[in-house]
Amino acid sequence: MGFYLPSCRLSALPVQLNVLLHVRLISSSSSSSNSSSSSSSSSGRHSGHGPNKQHTYPYPTHPRPTPHQIFHLPPGASPQAIKTRYYDLVRAHHPDSTHCRALPPAERHARFQAITAAYDVLRGKTPASAFGPQRDYYREEVLRRKHMYQTYHNPHAEYTRSKAEWTAGPDERWKDRVVLIVGILTLAAGLAPGLFILPYVAQERHRSAVSNLNQARSDARQYGELRRDELRRVARDIRDGREVGGRDGAGVADELGLVKDGGVGRRDSGKGAH
Repeated sequence: MGFYLPSCRLSALPVQLNVLLHVRLISSSSSSSNSSSSSSSSSGRHSGHGPNKQHTYPYPTHPRPTPHQIFHLPPGASPQAIKTRYYDLVRAHHPDSTHCRALPPAERHARFQAITAAYDVLRGKTPASAFGPQRDYYREEVLRRKHMYQTYHNPHAEYTRSKAEWTAGPDERWKDRVVLIVGILTLAAGLAPGLFILPYVAQERHRSAVSNLNQARSDARQYGELRRDELRRVARDIRDGREVGGRDGAGVADELGLVKDGGVGRRDSGKGAH
């Protein structure tokens, strides 16, 4: 026997929790109706209402249906009609539902993913371009599960796959590009000091060393010239002193000679007087 919850309380619940609650209600109602369905199975086979009955809202047969085709609603449907039809599709196509047990698990999950994406588009949560004809949700889901299975059983397969086997979605490619760009910028920032700053610093140091060497040479040249001039002046003074000393010595010698001559004359005159 089922139970009833007010619609206001159901609308206040999150979408995923609301979906799970409806699935639980469906499973409980289906288990309670097994006895009544078994009694009417014979008549149902003839009237077309047995287990082989087609879904009221079957999933489209072509591989790339639009959101309106999945929901069996015309364009411009009201939000309430979209929400009600979403619950009906969840009851019929949820992976745990008894209506689609005959389908492979990958296809069940792919259908439910497509229904959820179509619901997001119809209620305006996701732009319509995200659910375009270029996306194949069946193929994406099957390839995603295949990749997960291969990665689990062969962890090294990621390194041996060729580029043609890459099946990442647009979001994953965008993330990879962002990571690649950030890595390149980080590498450039790490190599920039070694490529530009360090050569500039070395060049500045070389220029400073050359300038200091030229200044030292100029100072040494000036000091050498001053030292040479000083030595020349000292040598000239010594030479001039020697010349002056020679002239003074000659004059003294002459004076001494005259004195000697005068003394001899006086002695000679004295001897004559005696």
